[in-house]
Amino acid sequence: MLISVDFEPIGKRIEVASNTTLLRAAQQAGLALSSACGGVGRCGQCRLEILAGSVSPPTVDEEYILTELELHTDNAWHVIHTFRATSKYMSPHLRS
Repeated sequence: MLISVDFEPIGKRIEVASNTTLLRAAQQAGLALSSACGGVGRCGQCRLEILAGSVSPPTVDEEYILTELELHTDNAWHVIHTFRATSKYMSPHLRS
């Protein structure tokens, strides 16, 4: 199944295979993302807000990285290195 991922606020859209990490989707879309941890999802520079699409609960690592506010808002927050696209449409909001 293909997943349509619309990266906001830049409006870059790409289709990826289901279960693709959002990091891999961003790379396929040509987006350069920085991370002090080298892409293992520990530094928190890659956190993003999911504006649309179904999401899984935060992982144990994400609960450590994300703030209480991010964990308890209406929109879900995740770490791009570990989060996988699961619904037919995802709209993550990249932090600047």
